[in-house]
Amino acid sequence: MPTSPMGDTDNKTVTPDMQEPSTDEPPPPEKQIRIPRPVVVAGLQFPPEVMWQWYIRLEGLPDDTPPDPSLYMNGVIAIADLVRRKGLRFTAHGEIGEPLRFVMVTQAKWFEEGYLGMPEEEIPLYPPEEGKCEKRARRLLREKWGLQNADGLPYVTFLAGEIPELYRASDSPL
Repeated sequence: MPTSPMGDTDNKTVTPDMQEPSTDEPPPPEKQIRIPRPVVVAGLQFPPEVMWQWYIRLEGLPDDTPPDPSLYMNGVIAIADLVRRKGLRFTAHGEIGEPLRFVMVTQAKWFEEGYLGMPEEEIPLYPPEEGKCEKRARRLLREKWGLQNADGLPYVTFLAGEIPELYRASDSPL
């Protein structure tokens, strides 16, 4: 029977503080390692098919071009280049094991207490409801870029590990 480096033959793990081995139960919350996610981000989330339709329209491809996930990042970059001119950001965000979310970022700020896996009810909404930045983004989506379903895009708030400056244009009124 194989043994662990500690010589154990049963299924034990070591807690983050490297004290006593424990069973398969997770360590108590005060001993868990938290992966920082110090930025709270707000914006409009695009379903993959809406992002894809916008991208293929920008590229001049036929409307019936089937979605190609291997080109999703090309779409994010093309859309980001377009919206940056209006002081907005467009990004793909996701944690390992989660699907990517495509978001037109309207606001971001530091939230030093944030961590990966933080319960949603503990994440501060920024702002709790859509504000002027989100209304402006929806108006631009409809009027400037022709996305008629802009009002149906959900407003989301989530934690990220990047710094807010990645999501704001330096000349942005946001």
